[in-house]
Amino acid sequence: MNTKTLLAGIENGNFDTVLTSLYGADQLSMQRARYAKAVGEYIANYGETEDVNVFTVAGRSEISGNHTDHNHGCVIAASINLDIIAVAAKNGENIIRIKSEGFPEDVIDITDETIDEAKFFTSGAIISGVCKG
Repeated sequence: MNTKTLLAGIENGNFDTVLTSLYGADQLSMQRARYAKAVGEYIANYGETEDVNVFTVAGRSEISGNHTDHNHGCVIAASINLDIIAVAAKNGENIIRIKSEGFPEDVIDITDETIDEAKFFTSGAIISGVCKG
């Protein structure tokens, strides 16, 4: 869907049924504003896109074993009623660009095999590692 069409649809209530099923009627106004802001920020950062997608993933809280699961350990985790949303589109390049609210943009060339220690402890390092893996 085109970014402007998506933004207008969110603002006009075209996605209220979906937002209500995800968050409840009492959260509709806040979530509509949240999604509209995310799409607006996408447009501001990357321009209009013809084929944009919106994703949501539930948050999780690690009750025990924080960060051991990706090191072959065990973790006890629970889903929480907070989520992360993303507005994304293909860019026709071998570049991943991620702009999170309140953080600088991460730009990752998925063909670059070098290890950039300056990116350690950043989202860019995680993305780069996943691409290399």
